[in-house]
Amino acid sequence: MKITDIKIRLSSGSSKIKAFAVVKFDDIIEIHSFKIVEGKDGLFVGMPSQQGTGGKFFNIVFITDESFKKHLCDRILEEYEKFVKDSEVAVFDEPEK
Repeated sequence: MKITDIKIRLSSGSSKIKAFAVVKFDDIIEIHSFKIVEGKDGLFVGMPSQQGTGGKFFNIVFITDESFKKHLCDRILEEYEKFVKDSEVAVFDEPEK
């Protein structure tokens, strides 16, 4: 399965959740709500989840191949870093004279 597109959307809510990612696979399957989370050891990617009874969250996407999961998480974090870098440039650029 090939990752064909990743879109990043910044989070305006929780301070730990920095953004969400939408990932398209093989240009035919799109999965929403991967989370980019600030943990005690840095950023990590959380799988899409759903809140169950009692308030506990359960993953709704499971990746059984650890190598592919690492590749996917690395790609999501790379896209997030590029998105943040590009956003900062756009926000802090001097106006043209």
